[in-house]
Amino acid sequence: MNGALIVTWGSNVPGREAKGLEVFGKALAHFDELAKKGRIHGHKEYLTLTGNVDQLAGVMIIEGPVEELVKIQTEEATRTLLIEGASIAKNFTATIASGGDEQTLTQEIGLFTKTQQNLGYM
Repeated sequence: MNGALIVTWGSNVPGREAKGLEVFGKALAHFDELAKKGRIHGHKEYLTLTGNVDQLAGVMIIEGPVEELVKIQTEEATRTLLIEGASIAKNFTATIASGGDEQTLTQEIGLFTKTQQNLGYM
């Protein structure tokens, strides 16, 4: 099953802008290394151009097998980066989602439908 670890952040905590760039660089290097090792499919980063950038200034999407993403998110190196990110940016989140390809979406929608049917809702 494929998915993504989706990391989002808002504006910097005032006075921590330089440290924010440092942590962002460390995160890029960390996920580059995981991609080279074949543990993730890759990662992409986006900076928001519209909306409330205090709430959502950027997004990092790390794609790979969900099982591996769960392992990666709980490893000390990744947890340290997540703590650092939460320390320098407002509204910091890290969420694992499934999908990204037709097979995974079909599987997840099938499980949802089956569960809803078993509950008598469909």
